[in-house]
Amino acid sequence: MSLDENISIHERITYRYQDVEWLPRFQGNHGIWISVYLVIAVIFLLVNLKPMLTLIKQYPHNARIFVLGGALFVAGGLLMEIIGYYLVGEEGPGLAYYLEVTIEEFLEMAGASVMLYSILFLRSTPD
Repeated sequence: MSLDENISIHERITYRYQDVEWLPRFQGNHGIWISVYLVIAVIFLLVNLKPMLTLIKQYPHNARIFVLGGALFVAGGLLMEIIGYYLVGEEGPGLAYYLEVTIEEFLEMAGASVMLYSILFLRSTPD
């Protein structure tokens, strides 16, 4: 997350693939990065499916907490970003957009914190 914020990965992906007509996007070529991130997420899940299922079976409580954190993170990073695409008009960002960005960043940080909590809780659980 921090890496993406610091070096603007999803903005670079959008710029790089803006001429690829078949990639879905929002008005103004926004959101092209979503398809690329989705492919990366599916590959990651497929590669790590077996270890993740093992963790879920052994530690269902921690897994639920982690999934909740992931849902908060995705709600902030994806859903709120999409809402932001609709809030930026031709006149530029207004108060509603800045409120959206605040909620987006809060949800991302809350989600990351909940996921970290579940990992720390798992580490403190005796075998």
